[in-house]
Amino acid sequence: MMNLGIFLSACTNPAVLKVISFVLQLLDIVCFIVPIGLIVMISLDFAKNVMASKDDDFNTNVHLVIKRIIFTFALFLVPTVVEFMLSLVSDASNNFSGEYQSCLDNLAYIEYYEALYEEKKEQEEKEWEEYLAQLNADEVFKKSVPSYTVSSGNNGSNGITMGQKYQLTDEQLKDVASVCHREQGGYGIEAVKAEASLLVNWFEIYKGGTNFYDSMQTTFFFKGYAHGDERPTPSQEEIDAVKSVIVLGKRNIPLYVDEHDSVGDIAYVTDGNGGHISDINDPSQYVPNKSIVQQNGNIDGAGHYTYYFHPNLSARGSDPFGYTDHAKSVVQSRNS
Repeated sequence: MMNLGIFLSACTNPAVLKVISFVLQLLDIVCFIVPIGLIVMISLDFAKNVMASKDDDFNTNVHLVIKRIIFTFALFLVPTVVEFMLSLVSDASNNFSGEYQSCLDNLAYIEYYEALYEEKKEQEEKEWEEYLAQLNADEVFKKSVPSYTVSSGNNGSNGITMGQKYQLTDEQLKDVASVCHREQGGYGIEAVKAEASLLVNWFEIYKGGTNFYDSMQTTFFFKGYAHGDERPTPSQEEIDAVKSVIVLGKRNIPLYVDEHDSVGDIAYVTDGNGGHISDINDPSQYVPNKSIVQQNGNIDGAGHYTYYFHPNLSARGSDPFGYTDHAKSVVQSRNS
C-alpha cells in the first residue's frame, strides 16, 4: 500500500506547491516587465532633458532617472536577499534547508502529487465508511446508546433525527463529552445526547463548514469551560452517547433546536394560552411547540424561543430545550 505519510510534508502538498509556483512565475514576470518599463521611462526622461530649457529642469530629470535605476536595482536584489536570509536559516536548521530545496524540486511534479492526494482522499473516505459500518455492527456500542423513546405526552421529542456526520478523534470526542457532562451530566444520558445534538445544530445553523470541532473551540460553549478543572472526566457511556450523535449523526432533537437555558437564566415561560406557567422548575408545565421561554438579563442579547422538550421530565430545574424562529427558518429553507 502507498505510504500516505508523505502528506505530512508541506512540500508534497499540491496546494502549497501551486502557491510557490505562482509566486515564482509572478517574480519572473516582474523581472521581465520592470526592465522594459525602466528603459521606456528613462528614454522619456532623456527626451525631456534634451528639450529642457532650464538647468533646474535638467537636474530634476537626471535625479529622477537615477532614482528609477536605483529602485530597479533594489527590486532585482530582492530574490538575492531572500535567498541569503533563507541560507542563514538553513545554517541553523539543516532540516529546513532540505525542505526548502525539496519544495523547489517538487514543483515539476505537481500533477503527480495531486493524483496522490486524490488517492489519499478516497482511501480516507473508504476507511471512514468502514469505521461507521463497524460502529453500526457493534452490539456493545449500540446497547450503550439506546434510541430515545418518548416517555410522556408532553415531551416534544420524536426519537432519532439523522444529521450530518463528523470525523472526530477519540480525544476530541472525550473533550466534547466533557463539556456535555458539565452542562447536562446530572440529568441523565439523554440530556448529554441532547447537549451534543444542540452543539452540532448550532454549528450548522450559525457557523457552517465541515470542521465542527475546531470551530466550536472558539464558541461560548467551549470557552466557558476553558480550564482543566471545569472539564470533568466523562463516563464511557457519555462518550459513546456523544459519538452516536456526532460520528453516527443520530441526534435526539430536530436539526432546528438551537437553544437551552438553566432556569436561573429564564424570566418566565408562557403556558400556550396567554398566561405564564406557575413553576419554571417543573418540566411538566411546559407545552411543546407552544410555550415561549423568555430569557432574563443574565444573558447577553436576551431573547426568547419556542419550547421543544426536556430530556429528563423527572428532573426538576433541568434545562428546557427549544428553537428560535430564525433557526427553524434556516433549516426549513435548507431542506426545501
